[in-house]
Amino acid sequence: MAESSTNFQPIGDIPVTQGIVVVAPQFIDVVAPSDMPGGYQFNVDHPDGHHMVVTVPEGGVKQGVVFKAAILNDGTTGFKGHSIPVGRWRDGTFDCCNFGCCHPVFCLTLWFTPVALGQILTRMKLNWIGTPLSPETKKAAWTAFRVMAALFVGYQVLDTFLYYLVQDYVQVQYNANTGEYTYANDIPMWANIVDAMRHCLTLAYGLVILFATIRARSHIRAKYDIPEQCCTGCEDFCCGFWCGVCSICQMARHTADYRSYNAACCSETGLDPRAPEIV
Repeated sequence: MAESSTNFQPIGDIPVTQGIVVVAPQFIDVVAPSDMPGGYQFNVDHPDGHHMVVTVPEGGVKQGVVFKAAILNDGTTGFKGHSIPVGRWRDGTFDCCNFGCCHPVFCLTLWFTPVALGQILTRMKLNWIGTPLSPETKKAAWTAFRVMAALFVGYQVLDTFLYYLVQDYVQVQYNANTGEYTYANDIPMWANIVDAMRHCLTLAYGLVILFATIRARSHIRAKYDIPEQCCTGCEDFCCGFWCGVCSICQMARHTADYRSYNAACCSETGLDPRAPEIV
């Protein structure tokens, strides 16, 4: 394909953020639909009706600037990516059931929240606390998904064990003589200590999930240039604290095109292995 000077207009704000091996790319002139960092990939409309996938050069571009974009796919090979929107969320915070109440993303987020969060962190190349991975650590054996899965299982096992130790002292008991519900009398010191440890464990577990959710959401908003819509300055915290499950589910839907690629409950990224990788 020869180099073209035609100004193709982008199809909305739809970057396609997956890696493709490119040999001797051709270039076209494109008008930037928004501020985009180097390496961003998005669709442009070809005059003959098909779509092309192009990438932003190193250093990034500013909105409205005409720049030479490398053609990653000329629209004739049937290639399709995740079409991740820029400048807005793909859908709303409470659109958890957009794909049905039995969709793997909704079910996993509802019942195994840290595992779903770990898949998003791994998908976005972040570690288990939401810090971007360096090239040296991207292939670490313990991905965010595995860490979060281990954290979830470890918490459930330890919490159940501690509760088993003190259940006779912390359970509400019914007094048949008075018809009242009361706690056990003369609770030994060790039971109080174990029960306090259990509550501290739950608090620490919740704080880790909250912190990772805030970091992941903040990273996704920055990567895709999504402005805060409410609670300016603390939207990520508010969404993670008050609507954690819905927020995690929204991040999963935003960073994957579930209409084109199947979700997978037990994969590292929550996607079918054939789905393109997000870069």
